[in-house]
This record gives sequence, structure tokens and C-alpha cells, in this order.
Amino acid sequence: MRFRILGLDLLPLTLGHLRILESLDCYEARDPGELGLACIVCSRPAARVLPFLKSRLLPFRLLVWRLILGRWDFAEKHQAWSDYLRFNQEIPETLREMDGTMPECHVPAHQMIRSRLMSDLNVDYRDIDNYPVLQALWDLLATDVRHRRVTMLDKTASDIEEEMNRIDWARVQKVGEALFNKRQHGSPDPQKQ
Repeated sequence: MRFRILGLDLLPLTLGHLRILESLDCYEARDPGELGLACIVCSRPAARVLPFLKSRLLPFRLLVWRLILGRWDFAEKHQAWSDYLRFNQEIPETLREMDGTMPECHVPAHQMIRSRLMSDLNVDYRDIDNYPVLQALWDLLATDVRHRRVTMLDKTASDIEEEMNRIDWARVQKVGEALFNKRQHGSPDPQKQ
């Protein structure tokens, strides 16, 4: 799928892009400036991002870009950015085999992916920045399934969210309240009958 946001064609999201987005704190694109910066990052190979941002011509390029774009709707473009991130990172949900408690982790997700690619799949560290995130996630998922560390479900987070949105929550609440009221007023417990 092709993504064009703010006049820029975005490349498939790579681990290098994730690393740069994290370091520039613009992954979430909370405002127009962060969204513009995030699109600049993802519209070129990771190795070309910092030279572009350090260029003496950057202020002139940004001015021209702003004039070409004119007025634009942040909410619409932010939704496109969210769609881009989801498309480039969504894999089926999994159930992980637990052998005790999971320690709290403060390592950025992209760094964990990088580490596992190098240790589990012997990917050369020089190739990591160009590794597409979606491919990395699928490769690691396949490794985990093969070693029976996870069970892969047949639904993505988007599928689950879509199903949750179709549920009539008002009806569920009414049924729950009716059941609770019956039990409160001394009605027999249906499981004991």
C-alpha cells in the first residue's frame, strides 16, 4: 500500500526510521510540526535523514514545502499517519507462554526488535536500519511460533477492535444490571439450580 502524507511519499517503515522517530520524539506526531518531521523522516532512507536535517538549505526547503502545501487539516493527516504506522507494524495477536513473571521493561520497542534480530536471526548490525519493521515482526513471530514460545491468533488488534465496536454495549450493560439486581434481591443463583 502506498502512503502519501503532506505531499511526501512515505517509504516502508524501517527500524532505522523507528530509531530516528524515537530520538526526535515525533513518533506520535502530536502537533503539525511533529507530523511534518515524522513525514520527512519516513520519506527517505534512514541513512539520508540526518544529512537532510543538518543541511544549510533546510530552512529554505521547509519554506518552499510550506508554501506548496498551503492549508491542510491536521486531524486528517494525523489519521493517515496512524494508518501508515498500523499498516507497517500490525501482525496477528499472540498468546505468549509465561514461565513466571515478566520484568518491567523500559527499553524502547525498536531496540528490543533490533536486539532479537541480531541474536535470534543473526542479522548483521549494519543491515538493521534498513530492515522493514513489518518484516522484522513477522520474522520474529515465525521464530517464536517455531520454538513454541507463542501461539498465534487469527486476528490482528484492528480485527479485535472492529469486533468490539460491533458489540451493543448498552444491551450488555442492561443484561448485567438485570442479573445483578436478581442476585441482590434474593433470587436463586442460576448456577446452583
